[in-house]
Amino acid sequence: MIFYLDRHERTQAIFTNNGSPDSCPYYDDLLKEDLDTGTSSYEFKIPSNHPYSNKIEEGGFIVRKDLDGKLVMFTVMEIEETHSDTSDKYIYAENAGLELLNDIVRPITHMSKNAKQILDIVLQDTRWQRGDVDYFGVDNFYFEEYQTVLAELQYIADKFNGELNFRVKMKNGEVVARYVDLVTQRGTDTKKRFTYTKDISSIRRKIDMTNVATALIGVGKADSSGNYTTFKDVGYYISQGKPYSKPLNQDWVGDPDALQRYGIKGKHLFGVYQYETTNKEDLLKLTWKELQKRKNPAITYELDVALLERLANLAHEAVRLGDTVYVIDETFSPSLYLQARVRQLETCFSDPSKDKCTLGNFKKAKSNITKDMRTLQSKLLKKEATWDDIGEKIFKGPAAPTLIKFTWADDDLNKTWESEV
Repeated sequence: MIFYLDRHERTQAIFTNNGSPDSCPYYDDLLKEDLDTGTSSYEFKIPSNHPYSNKIEEGGFIVRKDLDGKLVMFTVMEIEETHSDTSDKYIYAENAGLELLNDIVRPITHMSKNAKQILDIVLQDTRWQRGDVDYFGVDNFYFEEYQTVLAELQYIADKFNGELNFRVKMKNGEVVARYVDLVTQRGTDTKKRFTYTKDISSIRRKIDMTNVATALIGVGKADSSGNYTTFKDVGYYISQGKPYSKPLNQDWVGDPDALQRYGIKGKHLFGVYQYETTNKEDLLKLTWKELQKRKNPAITYELDVALLERLANLAHEAVRLGDTVYVIDETFSPSLYLQARVRQLETCFSDPSKDKCTLGNFKKAKSNITKDMRTLQSKLLKKEATWDDIGEKIFKGPAAPTLIKFTWADDDLNKTWESEV
């Protein structure tokens, strides 16, 4: 069910595919969700000759449930009407949270704020409010430019390593609340496995060394004299309990492990990281964080994935945005075992066969099946045919059957089988 609200947010029409003769059907719909921004878009078509069709206008709103029953609100951005063999009206809408691009945060510094406190501050003059928020500890926030509220929300999420979500609440056909959630991680570790030949039709692997850096120079905002902020005067040492070292009088930070793997004859591969801040300690932390992203080659896997939850009515195959899943392809040499997250999800409510997802943040995962376990499996499979030929025997008679003892001469059944760590 899709609700259409006019610019004054009054419900004007409902679109549904329940077969009711008075309802206006929708089709060719697509909900696109993006983990990196926390936003989404929705598009669909309706018959242009239906009375409800004329009610939709640019600037109006669409509200519908996602796969988990949460209401998401969209602003109608584009309408296109075609007249041919079939007369359709195409509607494209973007997440209503993008209206926060029109609210501005003034330059100010907030010290020692937790996630709930800083979200309340940033959202206080908007139509949105804090929703579900996890605890991330406290941090300092430097709003140094005139930035949009949406940009600052993404800045806050990045500082806390959290993920955003926008949703609404409706009552009696009216939107009564708009929420911004900030959680540690959207989705769950579902243990869902995408297996080649089952729900993966193809896998393509690409390795790109272009942007690899083993050390980064941190460059911040310039002062009135044109001098850039650096962390040259900051000393940061493992011996003092820090997670990495950066000596005084050094305007760069390097990763020793990355240097060993990718450095050229002991020389760092340098890059530059720029961030609009005048806080030296903050610049150092952000530069190190960026280095962890750039210290390895970009390895990407492109997968053609079938989502079976709704297509085959299999609840255990459910996939949601942010889920941690596993990719298995034993036709690769060596076999491919990956852990990844669902970074983009496309849902077609009118045709589940069009559902698909994009996986990212791949990590190599070790299989729990060892070489010895495979050897044992092979031996058992060889004996399977013999067991099948023997089958099940039923003895009838006054005396018990003769007992036959079998000896496994080629297998040590007392051996302890251990998985790889």
